[in-house]
Amino acid sequence: MIKKILCLFLAGLMLASVVACGEPEEAPDDTGVNTTVEVDTAEVKPNLPEKNYKGDTFTVLGASDAFKYVLSSKTNGEVVNDAVVEANLSVSNQFNIKFGTLTIENDMDTGMIQGFIMAGDDVYDVAYLHDCTTATASLQGWFLNINDLPYMDTSAQWWPQFTVDSLTLNGKMYYYSNYASYQSLAWTRACFFNQKLLTEYRLESPYDLVRNDSWNLDKITEMSTSIYNDLNGDGIQDKTDLLGFAFVAYPYGWLESFGIEMYQKEAADSAVLLLDTSNERSYTLIDKLHTWFYSGSDSVYVDFLESSDGNQMFAEDHVAFTFAAVGELAPMSVEANIDYGIVPIPKIDKNQEDYYAGCNDRLFSVPNTVKDQEQIGIVLEAMAYAGYKYLLPAYCEKTLQTRFATDPDCGEMLNLIFEKQVISFAYLFANAVPSGIQYRFIADTVKYNKVASFYKSKERPEKRLMQKITEFYEAEQ
Repeated sequence: MIKKILCLFLAGLMLASVVACGEPEEAPDDTGVNTTVEVDTAEVKPNLPEKNYKGDTFTVLGASDAFKYVLSSKTNGEVVNDAVVEANLSVSNQFNIKFGTLTIENDMDTGMIQGFIMAGDDVYDVAYLHDCTTATASLQGWFLNINDLPYMDTSAQWWPQFTVDSLTLNGKMYYYSNYASYQSLAWTRACFFNQKLLTEYRLESPYDLVRNDSWNLDKITEMSTSIYNDLNGDGIQDKTDLLGFAFVAYPYGWLESFGIEMYQKEAADSAVLLLDTSNERSYTLIDKLHTWFYSGSDSVYVDFLESSDGNQMFAEDHVAFTFAAVGELAPMSVEANIDYGIVPIPKIDKNQEDYYAGCNDRLFSVPNTVKDQEQIGIVLEAMAYAGYKYLLPAYCEKTLQTRFATDPDCGEMLNLIFEKQVISFAYLFANAVPSGIQYRFIADTVKYNKVASFYKSKERPEKRLMQKITEFYEAEQ
C-alpha cells in the first residue's frame, strides 16, 4: 500500500511543473496538462469503534522543537506542516478530542516522567522523547506494552514493518515509531550524488545500478575515487577541493543501512538476545570502508569526529557522493541549487539481500499511569493511520517537489528507501552501556580496521546489558 500511495502521488508530480525551495506554485493555465490523480477509494482503514470523547484533551509530552513533527494547529501553506494539521484534524473530528502538549525542556531527561509515574499521576497520554533515552527508561517498567493496548494493530500497513519488527522482542513493544510523526522520514539515511559531476566524469547512473542490483561498496569506491581536482592549486587535499566522496559527521544509521544488527533475536517468541560478533559481513564491511577511505586516495575526505557539518561541502557543489539524512541535506541542496539525486546507501556486496535505510527518531511511549487504555489505543491507532494517509505522501511531496517533479527516478528510489527504513534495537541502548556496540562500531573500527579488538572490548558490558533486557522482556509487567 505504501508503494501504491507513493506511486500514485509520483504520477501527479511527474506531470507538474518544478518548484523551488519546497513552496508550491500553481501551474500556468495554458499548460494543457491534466494533473488530476485518481485516488483508490477502497483503501483499508483501521477497525475503530465510533466514539465521542466530548472534547477531552489528548496530551502529548515532548520537547518544544519536537511538536512540529507530530502536532500543528495552524496551516501556513507549507506542504508538510499543513499535512500535520490535516492529520490532527482528522483524528480530532473523528473522536471529538483536542490535542494538548506538555513541554519538557530536555527530552533526554527522564526526571519529569519519573516523577509522574512514581506518583501515579495520569498527566499525559503519550510521550514523544529522545530514542535512546526512551529505550533505557523502558527498562524501569514505566511504559505499557503497545501490543496490549486495545485496537492497536502493529501489523497494519500504516505501521513501518521493518521498524516494528526491530522494536518488538518476545511479542512486546514498549515504544514505537510510525507515520504519526514524519521525523523518522526526515532522519532516514540515503546516498546523495551530484548529477552534474557524474555527467562531467562520464560515470554510470546510480539509479540504473540500483535497478541492476549492482550498487555496492566496490562500485561507489570505483566511481568516487575517479573524481578529484585540487581546486586551489596548493598541492594539498582539503575540504575545499573537488572530491569524489566526503563525509564529515558522526556515522549515525550507517550500520543499519548495511543490514547489520548486533543484537540478534534467538526466536520470534523468545526474549533471548545473541551478540552477533562473529558475523563475517561486519568484517567485510569494515575492510571495504577502510580500503575506500584510507587507501591514500585524495578523492575521499572522511572525518567522523570533526564537529563541522559535512553536508555543507556537498551543498557547495564540489562533492560527488555523500551519505546524509534526507531531511537535512535535501533542503540545503535545493537552496544551493545543486543538481542532485538520491539512492539507497549501497550494499556491502552481492551477498547483502536488500537495500536498507537506517534512521533515528523520537519514540512514542505510553506511561503505565494512564487510566483509559481503550481511549489511548483508539487515538494512537487513528494517529498512525492519519500519518500514513497524510504525512507520508506529503513528506515525499516535500522531498520530490523541491527538485524532482519531473524525475521519476528519485521518486522510485525514495519509495525503496522508505520501505526499508529501520531503527536499530541495539542502537537504542547506546546510553545504557554506554557508547554501545551498534552506536560506536563504524566510527571506532574503520580507520585502523581493528574489528576483533573492538568486539573484545565491548563484549562483556554488552552481554550484561542484553541479559538485563532479556530478563525484563521475559517478566510479566
